[in-house]
Amino acid sequence: MTTVDTDPVVQAQASLFRKIAQVMGEVGNVPKNGYNSFHKYKYVQEADLVEAIRMKLAAHNVAVIPSLGDVVERPCKSGSKDSIVTTARVAFTFVDGDTGAMFKSEWAGQGEDPTDKGLYSAYTGALKYFLMKTFLVSTGDDPERDKGSGGNSYAAGVTVPVPQPTPPRPTADPPAPTEELATPEQRRMLNARAADAKLSERSYKGVVKAITGSTIVDRIPQRLVDAVKDTLEIIGRTPEDFGEEPLVRAITIAYSKNGGKPFGSDTGRLIKEILDAADVPF
Repeated sequence: MTTVDTDPVVQAQASLFRKIAQVMGEVGNVPKNGYNSFHKYKYVQEADLVEAIRMKLAAHNVAVIPSLGDVVERPCKSGSKDSIVTTARVAFTFVDGDTGAMFKSEWAGQGEDPTDKGLYSAYTGALKYFLMKTFLVSTGDDPERDKGSGGNSYAAGVTVPVPQPTPPRPTADPPAPTEELATPEQRRMLNARAADAKLSERSYKGVVKAITGSTIVDRIPQRLVDAVKDTLEIIGRTPEDFGEEPLVRAITIAYSKNGGKPFGSDTGRLIKEILDAADVPF
C-alpha cells in the first residue's frame, strides 16, 4: 500500500513537479530556424524555445523568475583580435501560482563579445540551455553562432530545490544594498584615460585609492567614476616634464589634506590646486 505524505509543504512541492512534468510532456519538436553559416548546420534558437514553452507554463499557473548573480569578465583572443569572455551565473526559479511552491535551477552562461554584448549573450545562453535541458528538448550540442563572429554563448547548470512554499518574512532591519559599481564600458574608458595620461599601473592605482579608498581598479563605485575621470584628465593635461612621481605625491598630499579619507567629487579640484601652487616639482 502506497503511503501519501500529507505534509502541505511536500504536497505543494509535488504539485509543482507534476506541473513541470506535464509541460515537459506537452512540449513537442521545436523547429531549427537558426542557421550557422560557418559550420553549415541548423540549430534551435532561444526565442523559438521560449515561444514553445512559455504559454504551456502559463496554462498551468507556473511562472519562471530569473535572477542574475555573479558576473565575471576576462580578456581573450578571438583569432588575432582581442575579445572579452563574460561568465554570468543565473538562477531560474519555478513558482507555482496555486500553492506558492518554488524550485530553483542555477546555471552559468558564458558569452564572448568584444563590445558590450557579452553579458546579454551569456544570459541568453543560460536561458536557452536551462529551457532545453529542463524540458528535454533535443537539439544536439552545437555552439549556435559562427566561429569568430562574436556573441558566442554557452551554459551549464545545476538544479536546487527550494523547499519554502512562501517567501521569508522581512526582517526589521534589512541589509544595506550593495553599492553599484562602474560598468565594463566605464572601466575601459577610465583605463584609456589613464593610458592617455601616461600613468603606470602603480600610479593609476594611486589615483583610484585617493578617490575611492581602494586600489582595486575594477571595483570603482559608480558614484565616483566622474571623479576618477576628471582627475585623470587633469593629470593628462599636466606638462610631461613635471614627471609622473610628483603627480603621485600630489595625490598623496591631497589625500592627507582630506584627513586620509576618500575625496569624492572634489578630487580633481584639490589636486589641480596643489599642482597649480607648485613652483617646483616636489
